[in-house]
Amino acid sequence: KKWFEWVDTRLIKILPPNIYRTVGESFQTFEYLTSISNFSAVQRESARYFGAGMMYFVSKKLKKKYNIDDEREALYEAVNSFIDAVGDKAFLGGNEPNLADIAVFGVLRSIENYDTFKDMITNSKVSPWYTRMTEKTGAPSRLTEASPVWG
Repeated sequence: KKWFEWVDTRLIKILPPNIYRTVGESFQTFEYLTSISNFSAVQRESARYFGAGMMYFVSKKLKKKYNIDDEREALYEAVNSFIDAVGDKAFLGGNEPNLADIAVFGVLRSIENYDTFKDMITNSKVSPWYTRMTEKTGAPSRLTEASPVWG
């Protein structure tokens, strides 16, 4: 339960200052977000430029709000603390993932295409656990075209 709650109280709060850390990373994030939307070309470009610029500045406010000095170090420390809790086991749940493993994995998989993820894999101890989780869950899937849930 502790680690499941940790996802919401710590891990989620560290991500925006990381994925919107620089203007380039902010554009990278919005490039992906707009690529999976059903916006028109004008809407997509407007959202990409306005959204990326806005989130870059919002991330700086979040960094200050959550008292984060170095966003990358905060991310590395956070995932390392989770991996320390996993210890010598394959997963926090032991031989099989538990709900906390799945929650952490879901959050980290959401940034898999970003520089933040590459830096985290390189500079933390999370890679072996993440690889095991990927093997357990299989390839990611998403709808190829966004559509309303009601029809």
